[in-house]
Amino acid sequence: DPAKLEQLAEDIAANGLRDPIVLLPDGLILNGRNCYLACIKAKVEPTFIHSRIGLMAAVIGDFRNQSDCGTSPASVE
Repeated sequence: DPAKLEQLAEDIAANGLRDPIVLLPDGLILNGRNCYLACIKAKVEPTFIHSRIGLMAAVIGDFRNQSDCGTSPASVE
């Protein structure tokens, strides 16, 4: 939804990226794709952390990072 992405970008521009974007060992985004896109839109340098598990382990283990990357409730993915 473009409106939600715009709202998230505005929130990140005003308050910063609250939680880092989670990357798989190969550099693909595991969690935080919308946050990454909002950072690009807001011209805010995103922060990243690297997961120690691979994609299959994440799926099998039902890896869920419930964080929203912004600060307002509307920014929840």
